[in-house]
Amino acid sequence: MLVAFLGTHIPLLTLLAYFVISSSFTFDIKVRIILIALLATLVGTALTLYALHNLLAPVTLTFLALREYLSKKTLPNLPTKFTDEAGILMADTSHTIKKLDEVIQYMANYDDLTGLP
Repeated sequence: MLVAFLGTHIPLLTLLAYFVISSSFTFDIKVRIILIALLATLVGTALTLYALHNLLAPVTLTFLALREYLSKKTLPNLPTKFTDEAGILMADTSHTIKKLDEVIQYMANYDDLTGLP
């Protein structure tokens, strides 16, 4: 994220600074232009980070559910009603963990050779 921010904003701000410095604006106007540009890039970055946080929320929930199962053997309670890729990821993860848990419980409680408890 930092690389993307620096890769887009440093050239943009450098070009803007060059334009402002080489223009015949007064010093006060130059400072205002640069401050407005900095504020706009910071607001844009904050909005982008907020959007990415929301877009990655299903992946984060799935990761946390897997960690919870691995550490505490708690079955996941992920939403499974969504039909987009993230929803399918959560539904498949939930289904797979529940099936794996059933197999683990069966193997722990039944004899593999006879099938008896």
